[in-house]
Amino acid sequence: MAVPKILLVGATVFILDDLDLLERVARDYDIVVHCADGFHRSSGEALVKGLGQRQMETGKKTYFIRTSGVSGIADRPLSGRYIETCELSDKDSIYAYEQHRETMESYPSRQADVAIVDAGERANVNTYIIMSPLIYGRGNGLFNTRSMQIPSIIRSAREWGYVGYVGNGSGEWDHVHVLDLAALYELLLAKIVSGVEIPSGKAGIFFSAAGRHSWRALANSIATAGVKLGLLRSDEAKEISIEQAAAAWAHGMDDFVEPGFGSRATTRADLAKELGWEPKKTDTDWQETFLDEWES
Repeated sequence: MAVPKILLVGATVFILDDLDLLERVARDYDIVVHCADGFHRSSGEALVKGLGQRQMETGKKTYFIRTSGVSGIADRPLSGRYIETCELSDKDSIYAYEQHRETMESYPSRQADVAIVDAGERANVNTYIIMSPLIYGRGNGLFNTRSMQIPSIIRSAREWGYVGYVGNGSGEWDHVHVLDLAALYELLLAKIVSGVEIPSGKAGIFFSAAGRHSWRALANSIATAGVKLGLLRSDEAKEISIEQAAAAWAHGMDDFVEPGFGSRATTRADLAKELGWEPKKTDTDWQETFLDEWES
């Protein structure tokens, strides 16, 4: 959508580093949903600060919903820097878990999660974090309709002639269809607007897991779909190095590609489901998305 059309619907165009503008804009709203960049800590803090000022000026309660991802709670099995075998529930103290992990090694999205909760407490703003696994499927919004991980793997497969996975591919992640994820945002917003008391702050971190895969199984499914469409010659996925994966999938960032494409991060969306979230997509939708991604 062109910028003039964005302006016609009352949007403010900005960059995330324009913190003063973000703070001023947030002062005009009771609820802010931050979906732009889960790694950008200072933009979230500026928005929370603006919401806090609005609350002081109007006496109305304000709310901040942050978009994050499970790479912040993932292990580091390839480098051996951190090994994790447990499955986390969003009814556990995820804030305390992330805070502990930050004392061992800082990671941008995890650092931002902790900082936003702390900023909300200081400003008396209710904060909520939706921490998602791999997102798949086609969105139906006005802007970007695709996620990152599967399209990145497919783009490199077109170039290499095969599908790659990092390490031995045994690490497991969860996944969620983008429309099921959107339904969780809608549900959370509806609860807030209706005045329903829901966990926030340190207790308000929600998982959105709806299925599970290993990285090798994911790569094999992508390869099988590529062969079916005549776009690959072999359905055999291949192990690749962190360096090769980082160059292809993460702009050369080794420190992101391991937790983002080769780790274990298994979760249960118990708290989200207590709110009433019911993901509708099935394993059939999961398998069909690989054909759709190749054809896009």
